[in-house]
Amino acid sequence: MKVRVRACAAAKVLGIITAALVLSGTPGTPRDWTLYATFTQNFVIFPNQQVNRVMWFMVIEAQFYLVLPVLAFLLAALARGSRRRAAATLGVLGVASGVLFHHVWHVDPTPDPAWRFSLPSTFFFLAAGMLLALLRQNWQERPPGWLRGPLGASDAWILLAVVLWAIVVLRRDAIPSMTAMVSILLISILLV
Repeated sequence: MKVRVRACAAAKVLGIITAALVLSGTPGTPRDWTLYATFTQNFVIFPNQQVNRVMWFMVIEAQFYLVLPVLAFLLAALARGSRRRAAATLGVLGVASGVLFHHVWHVDPTPDPAWRFSLPSTFFFLAAGMLLALLRQNWQERPPGWLRGPLGASDAWILLAVVLWAIVVLRRDAIPSMTAMVSILLISILLV
């Protein structure tokens, strides 16, 4: 059953890639088809020059789900049953990823798509999601007292995310500035 579901998901993704290549107006070269079918286009093509500018994140997601079992195993081994150690480890990895992101986007004078659009430099978004999952698990077992009342309602968190989004829009922070990226990260955390 799981193999069939995975095969179905892979067929859908390949269908999306095929449609993107066909609808782009150019049939694509065998190299293009190979790069997109193997999710390796980020290593050699800037997203603005790709068939679909937002497909770069599919590569990151594919890499993340390939690495996730190993990451979870190593995280569990390092944490030895402690959620705090797991959170601290994820925090360190997330901060390191954020530092790498800052370096490859704002310090390195030679833009390299292999680093800019890679799992290591964007992992801080995924680490935030993993930390949120750990926090939620803790809160389900032992909900903090301050979550009772208005802060326990999802509407309050959504409203806060909307206010933060409005501030980002009004300030016109350009992506990929660190201010914009951190704001987007906070908005995402509040919404989840």
